[in-house]
Amino acid sequence: MTTYSAMSKPAVLTIAELNKIDQLSFDKANKILSEAQAYLRCFDCDLAVRRAQEAFELYLKGVFRFLQAEYPTIHDVKKEIYALTVAFKQHQLEEIQTRQVARLVLANSVLHLWRLPAFYGDETLNVGSIFDESEVKLALSYADSAQFVCSVVRFHVYQLAWQIPF
Repeated sequence: MTTYSAMSKPAVLTIAELNKIDQLSFDKANKILSEAQAYLRCFDCDLAVRRAQEAFELYLKGVFRFLQAEYPTIHDVKKEIYALTVAFKQHQLEEIQTRQVARLVLANSVLHLWRLPAFYGDETLNVGSIFDESEVKLALSYADSAQFVCSVVRFHVYQLAWQIPF
């Protein structure tokens, strides 16, 4: 996994590499987030939570990829999200505030807890649908937060690739 220090600076990604990250993470996350919103409108709350969780993970994966950090293979990436603050500072991404990173950590923890129930419900009680609209809206807000952070990082690395002063 790439770690960030004041001494190292990652290479600038090419436009082709950035387009690949867009395809694998950012664009896919946008589509899945739209699906989550559609499932909410259809009152399929469990699937909406699941899709919001997937979009959240893909946006985070995009942030890691855009910053040239390896995305962990585990679902609880709290430590790795905290470590991104070094990269945000290194890249002078003042738009991403410490509170937003803390909210990503919180979102990661909540959505990690909701991951299996969103898939299977409560199998012990034989209940298939356990989420309601308020939980979907919270999950969607978490995905929106990750989308914002990913968008800021994405814009920044595209500027670097195009060598546009900022």
